[in-house]
Amino acid sequence: MTTKSKQIPLPDENEAVSCLVPSREAAVFRTPYTYSANAAASEKVIIIPEGESMTQQQFKDECDINNILKRYQTTGIMPNGTREPMFDDFTQMPDLQEAFAIIQLAEKDFVQNCPAVLRKRFGNDPLEFVNYLNNPENYDEAVKLGLINPREQSPLDVTVPSDTPQSNTEK
Repeated sequence: MTTKSKQIPLPDENEAVSCLVPSREAAVFRTPYTYSANAAASEKVIIIPEGESMTQQQFKDECDINNILKRYQTTGIMPNGTREPMFDDFTQMPDLQEAFAIIQLAEKDFVQNCPAVLRKRFGNDPLEFVNYLNNPENYDEAVKLGLINPREQSPLDVTVPSDTPQSNTEK
């Protein structure tokens, strides 16, 4: 359900109001070409919604900032659902445009470099593919599929210290 509304200028304090809803001729229609910030700031406007409201009025008291602050002042406890602010240094992170470019490049590489059978296995979703490769339980299967190179296993270097006492069994 969509609610339509129209803006109607309010009368000045000295004007008599003959009806609650002024005629359509009094409605203000603004376009980018007729908008004036000064005129808009001095203009009194009321918005009269048309149709059924979708706002759930039973929550109005618990959403009122004045009630929230009163409750905080008396109890000292923030409302549920609030969390501590998180601060971090994100200067090394890419901006939104760079992030989209990285995602597009990953999708392009996934489509161009993976065979159709492999793409189908991951639902043609590069994220599913990356999650699969990041799961250590899938290592052996990923090696069998040729997706990753096997880890190089270094030979165990076992050295026996020379200062260990020798047993007396040679007698």
